[in-house]
Amino acid sequence: MGRQLGALVRKNVLLLRRAPVATALEVVSPALIALAMAAVWLTSGVDREGTQQYATSHKATVMPLGVLSARLALAGQYLVVAPASAAQAPLADALTEWLTAQYPAFDGAAAFPAPDAPAALRSLYIPRLADRILAFDSDAALEAFIRSDGYSVSAGMAKVWAAIVVNAGLPTADYSLRFNASEVVATDAPATNNLQQGADFTVVDDYVADTPSFGDNLSQQTPPSAIQAARLPGFMSLQLAVDRFLLNRTLDGGPAGLNATALLTAAVASLSLWNPEAAAALPAYAAAVAASNASAAAALDAALRAWLAAEAWAPQQVDVIPFPTLAYTSNAFFASVDTVLPLFLTLAYMYPVSRAIRALVVEKEGGIRESLRVMVRRHDAGCGHERRRRRRR
Repeated sequence: MGRQLGALVRKNVLLLRRAPVATALEVVSPALIALAMAAVWLTSGVDREGTQQYATSHKATVMPLGVLSARLALAGQYLVVAPASAAQAPLADALTEWLTAQYPAFDGAAAFPAPDAPAALRSLYIPRLADRILAFDSDAALEAFIRSDGYSVSAGMAKVWAAIVVNAGLPTADYSLRFNASEVVATDAPATNNLQQGADFTVVDDYVADTPSFGDNLSQQTPPSAIQAARLPGFMSLQLAVDRFLLNRTLDGGPAGLNATALLTAAVASLSLWNPEAAAALPAYAAAVAASNASAAAALDAALRAWLAAEAWAPQQVDVIPFPTLAYTSNAFFASVDTVLPLFLTLAYMYPVSRAIRALVVEKEGGIRESLRVMVRRHDAGCGHERRRRRRR
């Protein structure tokens, strides 16, 4: 084994000496690539970022459910309430009753009776949420309904926007919110990313708002109207509504005070998801009524409070804010070479590897050629021996 290795090394040394230019290129080309990378490293700047706070700069407020019923009616979808089993049925029924009471219908003609009220406000009508709620006896019944033949293609079958599944009753209430996987943040992804720098604000938006989907078929991806393409109250909006129900039942509390400013803000936020023109006209109209007609202002306040009754329950407002980002140091070199580094490595090894493969192929060809020569010589020698033996005979 040692003699064979020594012979192989001597042979490679001889090959390298016989091709000095190629040998020099094998040594110089990787060195040049390394020098180019070093030059990029030296010219790259180092950025030092301090600890970042996002409390005021990137805050997302959970949207109210005020216009959810109208949006679901437009899309032909329903909100489902179901117990996990028969034992949780009483709490599921109580939740349905609470949602019915806290999200009534809203009639713009009654809330804005003045003839000079904007037409967009007078024509408003939001159905009660109870009209868009489906109750199932169990989570298994809901699962069977979703998996039934024709659910995703039948025009007459009700479609589920989201489902509230009550898993355990009071005092340790437990529930699940079931959404389409395409409309909420992926929960099967890793919780943390140690290489990520900064905050991912798209995740924050996905928690507070729902991007509607219009079927799995590409022909169904275009929304029927601009309103249906707008975002919906999302995962946390529904979570906040259920939490208000559970917390106030557990604490035996009641609706807290909701000042006029917070009431108007919630109304505008809700209407912006259904009728942006009405949402834009409401603040000016409310201010004009408050300045000129006290009785009309009181009637408007009462109508908005009845429609947004759930917003008076604690917690009244929930904000989603990314966690602070610790200080870190970054080098632009890594962003510069992340796409070209594989190409540099390929170029650095291309010539040496190609020469090594060529040497192997040439050596194999030489061996085969020599074997053929030996075979020919043996054949010729055998034929000559046979001819001489025949002559002696």
